[in-house]
Amino acid sequence: MGAINAVCPQAERATVTSTFFIVAYIAISVPVISIGLTASLLSLKATGVTLSVFVGLLAVVALLIILWRDHRRN
Repeated sequence: MGAINAVCPQAERATVTSTFFIVAYIAISVPVISIGLTASLLSLKATGVTLSVFVGLLAVVALLIILWRDHRRN
């Protein structure tokens, strides 16, 4: 928050701060609600395995993006 407030204009700090917290709340809520809905349709075990695979795929994609950016810089 300190870094965000340091670069935004004084008149926009309240807007930027509230937007940050709204995005953070949504980012936390959507996965939890999705897991709950999925667990009600599938078993809890299947939901856990699916979530683990999804998080693993996201990690691989993030790694590939980092490697691709480093490759483009050099």
